[in-house]
Amino acid sequence: GLSTSQAMSLMTKVCSGEGVCSGQEADSGIRDRLIKMLRRDDALRLSEEVQARYAEQPESWTWKWQVTDDVQRQVCTEFGFQDSMAEGLDLLRSSMSLFPDDVEVLCAAHYLLHNIHKPCTLHLSMETPDIKLHALNGADSSVDAIVKTGRATVIIAGSHT
Repeated sequence: GLSTSQAMSLMTKVCSGEGVCSGQEADSGIRDRLIKMLRRDDALRLSEEVQARYAEQPESWTWKWQVTDDVQRQVCTEFGFQDSMAEGLDLLRSSMSLFPDDVEVLCAAHYLLHNIHKPCTLHLSMETPDIKLHALNGADSSVDAIVKTGRATVIIAGSHT
């Protein structure tokens, strides 16, 4: 998410483009515009046309990002950010940082509502759970088995979805 200063800077940029900047009124106007943008983004992403584009290369993270970026740029253009695309994209992509406890913002797009990203509960030097691992060659192992070899072990995990 954005830091407080980054969020304030973004709100100021977006607000100055709208010509209305007075505290809560500005936040409300930006929030309402953002919700409309998120709903449009959601409708486009779920459309048959965009789903067909995603399906062209279903295993390619680069392709998924390109399709998503194209959709978000279209939304920003439709909502008047064609001359300030960076601010429009920042607004769209920072919705949960700007309005972290706002249920309406959260519900405006299925990918926000169903986001499975959670902060990691494991910390440095913490004992890790024994997780089953499956090698590309089909062999099974576990985190404990690898750690017990005595060699330094680094675990990097993530998801592109």
